[in-house]
Amino acid sequence: MITGLRTFLLLLFIAFTWQTAHADSPLVQYPGNGHYYQRFDTFKYWTDARDYCQSVNGHLATITSRSEDDFVNQNLVQNLAQPGAPVLLGGTDRISEGTWQWITGEAWSYADWAPGQPDNNNEQDYLAYWNNPTYPGQWDDSYGGVLLPFICEWNWLTDVWPTDLTDIWWNPNEAGWGMNLVQTGSFVYVTIYVYGADGKPTWFGGGLDKTGAGTLTGKLYAATGPYFGGPFDPNAWVVREVGTMTFVATTGDTGQFTYSVDGVPVNKAVQRQPLTLDNYNGTYESIEILHVTDCSNPAANGDDTNQHTVLITQNGSAMAVTFGTLGLPGGSCTATGTYSQLGRMGQFVGPYACPWGETGVYALSQMNHDYRQFSARISKNSANTGCKAVGQTTGLIEY
Repeated sequence: MITGLRTFLLLLFIAFTWQTAHADSPLVQYPGNGHYYQRFDTFKYWTDARDYCQSVNGHLATITSRSEDDFVNQNLVQNLAQPGAPVLLGGTDRISEGTWQWITGEAWSYADWAPGQPDNNNEQDYLAYWNNPTYPGQWDDSYGGVLLPFICEWNWLTDVWPTDLTDIWWNPNEAGWGMNLVQTGSFVYVTIYVYGADGKPTWFGGGLDKTGAGTLTGKLYAATGPYFGGPFDPNAWVVREVGTMTFVATTGDTGQFTYSVDGVPVNKAVQRQPLTLDNYNGTYESIEILHVTDCSNPAANGDDTNQHTVLITQNGSAMAVTFGTLGLPGGSCTATGTYSQLGRMGQFVGPYACPWGETGVYALSQMNHDYRQFSARISKNSANTGCKAVGQTTGLIEY
């Protein structure tokens, strides 16, 4: 029963969170492993690039074979707008100099170092495509304190979409207009309800397709049709293309929406519209999938999957979450804090304490409550061990 429940929970799993970076390459799939890759030219330090890839439910790219190396290099490195610029990957020897490791814990079984590399010149502890014209696409050890482009990798296409955008969206400073987003897979249908030049309500609609991590684009249409109070005449229904639109998710709850209608451009900051607070009260059988970094004991770093019971007690915006923790014995930890919600998605943050003395900060974001189940993006920062865990959790309420 537990094995079946575990499998079911994993199949239900949805991850939530967005942070902004500009994708400067297409999203490409390597046939050898089915994984997806994308390069970002919003330059970041290695640790920030690592955190960004994790925030969009992926990881800094790890290259474990010659064929994968050739594919990523040809599709994402050689077409870089700034030829010769290094491109960060998910390898480091920061923990033990000279012992290179992938951040995913995969075996370091393949390398393509440029001649004379790695040389650890002035503490170079992070892996990058060197992209030197003499050694194009070969590897170099790079500095953690240099801003560079980077490549994210996702194991499944569903990971590239860590947030369901379905909701009512608006600008809270501009009451009276808004839009509905309805997402299925990587397609989102948009309905915009605004006011025309005559001040009367009007609406536009169209479909958006994913063109990058957190970015969707499509055409915008207007329609006229028969009076609602009379018989429907299909010949009176007329649709015309009026412009284009782009939605960029800046977080799981906010975005930037740009569109044009008959040559009139509009650019709006939008967010999910608050409606009511969901009720999370209950005891859940839960699965956590976490990626752990920065532990004072390096052996504790890596990927971890936990199954345990989660108790949530809620009174309005006051919430307490009792949960298990990363393989430590002695019972459960409890976090007490504040719950808030925009549209369908909620978030919780508060300090936690455990019976064995561990303390830290526990946060759930992109919380979504459905019939007898919940899912969320999760983060835990331990004040005792230094461990930082990010990942996803989902649970089914116990009868």
